[in-house]
Amino acid sequence: MSANVNDDRLIFRSHGFAAKAFNTRGCKVTYAGIRQLKDDDNPSSPKRGNEKLHVAGYHIGIANFPGPAIVAWRSLDGEDHRASIDIATIFHDQRILHEVAYDDIAPLIYIGDPHIVLVVDDRTITVYMQAHIPLKSPRIHGNRFSDHASDFIVAYQKTY
Repeated sequence: MSANVNDDRLIFRSHGFAAKAFNTRGCKVTYAGIRQLKDDDNPSSPKRGNEKLHVAGYHIGIANFPGPAIVAWRSLDGEDHRASIDIATIFHDQRILHEVAYDDIAPLIYIGDPHIVLVVDDRTITVYMQAHIPLKSPRIHGNRFSDHASDFIVAYQKTY
């Protein structure tokens, strides 16, 4: 079996969600009726590449889609911002985003629910998707632990 665009394993019906803030003050994110992030009024840390996107805990098992993510924050210049990010519109086709060639996806292996990460960085909101995509062969020859892709893929971005 060769995985293709119509592969049902790439459709997700639930997801994990997390939010992170960089270069902001007092960032608050509410999604699925839960406060996902509530920073104090101290400046959040600066972002240094994708390694900062890894999140220790996700709110998992969220059925698609409970409504928009509501974001309120202050950019470093002191301006207050508020945004409603419609996660359902961003992922309207409910397909897992990835950058793996379909012929490289391992056949007959379950692909779990993806994680959605909303990042506020000063005046910009970026929504990423991360999913564990099993591969037919390791990305790094001889490294059996590189048999999957789990890259952060940009799904949405807006600067305020």
